[in-house]
Amino acid sequence: MTLAVKIDKAKNIKSYISQKIGTGEYIDRIPSLNQLAEYFKVNVKTAKRAIGELEQEGVLFSHKGKGTFVNQKNLHPAPFLFIGREHKEISGVISSVLASAVELLGLNYCPYTFLIPKSSRGKKPKLPKFQDLAGILVEGGLADYFDFADVDIPVIQLHCINTCGNYFAVGPDVKGGVTQILDYLKSLGHQKIAYLGPILETECEELERVKRNYFFERAEQLDMLIKTEWCPRTYYRVEEGYKSAMKVLSNDDRPTAIACVNDEVALGVLNACDDLGLLVPRDVSVIGFDDRAPAVMRKPFLTSVKVDFKQIAIEGIKLMHQSIQNGNSSHRKEDNIVVPTHLAIRETTGRVAE
Repeated sequence: MTLAVKIDKAKNIKSYISQKIGTGEYIDRIPSLNQLAEYFKVNVKTAKRAIGELEQEGVLFSHKGKGTFVNQKNLHPAPFLFIGREHKEISGVISSVLASAVELLGLNYCPYTFLIPKSSRGKKPKLPKFQDLAGILVEGGLADYFDFADVDIPVIQLHCINTCGNYFAVGPDVKGGVTQILDYLKSLGHQKIAYLGPILETECEELERVKRNYFFERAEQLDMLIKTEWCPRTYYRVEEGYKSAMKVLSNDDRPTAIACVNDEVALGVLNACDDLGLLVPRDVSVIGFDDRAPAVMRKPFLTSVKVDFKQIAIEGIKLMHQSIQNGNSSHRKEDNIVVPTHLAIRETTGRVAE
């Protein structure tokens, strides 16, 4: 019982000092151990335990014979860098949620974003320099593009499936999302399925490659029919979805449902259906991926797999913080985080017409 009381008192002292630092009352030297012990009516050992824990956390530091002082570095948010791609919408989405993710976690970091311009493709652009950078968050497989092997701060890949195992990774459960799509379409009686997405070779697109490959694997498990001509190479844009859908849906032998790599491609499919006089979902069902703003930009509202980009950012920042606290320990495969996905069912999917 006595030990429990001491631990509680130590926590109270830590909380008190942290609050005083936060309000700006303590900006340099803090009260002595004897003063703290007297104020909280505890013995000096309890006060020393609290101070010791704050020193281990980097909040305080001591000078023998001079006293204990506030670590000035902790008075200002530590910067971390997010690296994305200027031409990719996902990078912009992740960038937009970083500040709110930091605030939600209550951590003392300040995010900065660097989006690589499309014009720099094939070259390694110079990254902005920051003093005392806490860590680096990278969209997709760009960590390998820049080769951070010698960097002594945490490098976290976001919206990524880390197959090489060199860095921490946080990504959506794309296999779970694909499973939900095909199981749902199967339940509606669909047998003839198309997939519109990129066919990529770069490491930066590993997640999309896994998504496409697993789509075919899961469809085969469910005995669903997929023809090569129904699955042309389709990049992430609305116009690309439109062109591919015009080819796939113009023939008499066509799929009854089309799954798309993202919501923009799915919007292009809906536009093609309008021009071909096909009704959605009576003549063809359409499903997107990501469930971002484009999913509800036009009627009928799009059925789509929801990817929680804010949670991905939160988990990435937590991984960065934990790595810093652990002395930037080396990556372990079990540290990677997969964020669940969820199929949001709306108006673009329905049963196969009899």
